[in-house]
Amino acid sequence: MQAVLGFVQALGLAPQTHGWVLFNPGASDVMGNFGQRNQLAQFLGWGAVSAAYLYATGLMGRVATGCAALVLALLMSWTGARLPLAYGLGLVLLAWFWHRRVPQDETVARMARALAWSVLALALIQIFNQQIDSVLQALGLPIHVQSGSDRLLDAGFGARRRIEWSKAWEVFTQHPWFGVGLGGYAWHSAWLEAYGGWPKVPESTLFTHCHNLIFQLLAETGLVGTLLVVGGLLCCLLPYFRRGEQTADNLLLISIAMMLLGHSMFEYPLWYLPFLLMLVIICTLSPAKGWTVQLSGRFRQVLGLSAGVLALAYVASGILPYRQLIQNFTPRNENTLQASLDNAKRSLKLSELSRNPLWSWEADLGMVNYLQPDGIMRDLQLELAERVARYQPFPTVLIKLAILRALNGQNVPAKQALTMAIANYPDYTPLFQHELARYRQPELKPLQDMASKAVKAGAAQGGATDAGRLAAVMTVASPVTRQPIF
Repeated sequence: MQAVLGFVQALGLAPQTHGWVLFNPGASDVMGNFGQRNQLAQFLGWGAVSAAYLYATGLMGRVATGCAALVLALLMSWTGARLPLAYGLGLVLLAWFWHRRVPQDETVARMARALAWSVLALALIQIFNQQIDSVLQALGLPIHVQSGSDRLLDAGFGARRRIEWSKAWEVFTQHPWFGVGLGGYAWHSAWLEAYGGWPKVPESTLFTHCHNLIFQLLAETGLVGTLLVVGGLLCCLLPYFRRGEQTADNLLLISIAMMLLGHSMFEYPLWYLPFLLMLVIICTLSPAKGWTVQLSGRFRQVLGLSAGVLALAYVASGILPYRQLIQNFTPRNENTLQASLDNAKRSLKLSELSRNPLWSWEADLGMVNYLQPDGIMRDLQLELAERVARYQPFPTVLIKLAILRALNGQNVPAKQALTMAIANYPDYTPLFQHELARYRQPELKPLQDMASKAVKAGAAQGGATDAGRLAAVMTVASPVTRQPIF
């Protein structure tokens, strides 16, 4: 299904599906319904390994396996993701290790050959992607995509990642034992972007995650939490490499685990439930020695049924809150009495939703959209903005926090909030200037001057260009005094 969606996106047909298939306006990005190229590429990698497993066990023929490998390799290339190149190397090493351990096992040998063919197909398609696209375009197909190898040659693995890793390490060194708490990295990353003295690679994006599983765990859970997680993973995954466990089944599972954890060194797939659940399944099926508990057949049936009911209840319980969040997240902009009444009702519904611990962060973020800093209950508004900014310092949150602090007489903290906003979101600087210009209070004059200076500096260097963004950022951020640690 995801492969079909990928073809729909590559052919530019997604805008015609009335919202059933995700797409980026004006682009033919291949991302499936995951919404991210790297996640689709990894999922397609699971498909390639699964096809090799089905071939090895005799459930898929040679022709079907070869065609599946070609199609999946083509789509993995069209995603533009760079990590499939690393997946290919990992699959080759795992297949070699498995076959070396059990050279007489024909099933493992067949799977190793199928994996080798898949990796070869992926490498060739990545290398000749431009020629393949030209042929398809000559046939009348509107294919205009960039492969992972093209992006790797253009930009390597991303300079911003190395900066985020360095920030996470700094946060860890300041809070070594228990970290700053789950979800706390975003605020520290935004603050360090403004005041940490790190090199600037402006992207106008909130980095809630440093794009590395180990560094993220160190920053948010400290040494204690990281050792617990890593130790648990090792206990589950190392037994797959124990002599005598090199079966085709285990090669399938450990290959998927390799892609999951390899991806986690550069992104954060485990923060998405489908990928986290797959890792849980792999750990559950581990050949690690455990304990056996004798349960009656009736009890096992009840236990399984209860687990299924709870899983369905979890899904069902999220439908109404999600609809409520989507319907009320954005206020009406009309300057009418009816719009004001509707906005009051919507903010009240979000306030009610915020009492649900599973949805409180999202509801609080939505409530920030309704804040009127020059209105009544300013202390409560400031409390909300401060709380949300600690976990979700998005542009709207930071600019309203800056305004509320200024109106409450907190001049220095107000400038700090605006500095963080401009340093992290230079593309939004004209919007910050426009928002601040709405206020006539003298307390806002220093903030208005800061925003105006940033806009002028950015415009002088090209506006929405890398040079323009950097110029806007450097009007407020601390000078660069160090280089990435990694």
